[in-house]
Amino acid sequence: MTRRIILTGGLLSLAIAALHVFGGGPEFHVPALQSPLEPAWKAAFSTIWHHVTAFLIFNGIFLIVASRKMQLNRDLVTLIMWQNMTFGLLFAVYGWVQLGSPFILIQWTLFLPLALLLWFGLLRDASARRS
Repeated sequence: MTRRIILTGGLLSLAIAALHVFGGGPEFHVPALQSPLEPAWKAAFSTIWHHVTAFLIFNGIFLIVASRKMQLNRDLVTLIMWQNMTFGLLFAVYGWVQLGSPFILIQWTLFLPLALLLWFGLLRDASARRS
């Protein structure tokens, strides 16, 4: 059961990567590149944008690989869980503090559930190890 939870987390991370590229690209990345920002700001924004894309893809792949191993790589899954928890909290807090609502930057609704799913998988794995 734990393997399926972690596999689901990996597939969800890849789905979030697709949403990031195909949904967020036209909504955030393209307008930023078309804005009057200085070229250095545009280059920095593009670097961060593509880093997040790679982060999501690699995390998805790592989770899928972790789900297939005989012994779950708990440290890797824990790291990815905390990364997604951090992303989710940042989107929620910055949406609330700077925009007045956490529902303007709704990306937290993807990152926090993924983090909770991985946390649940880790708890189940720990429980199974004790049994």
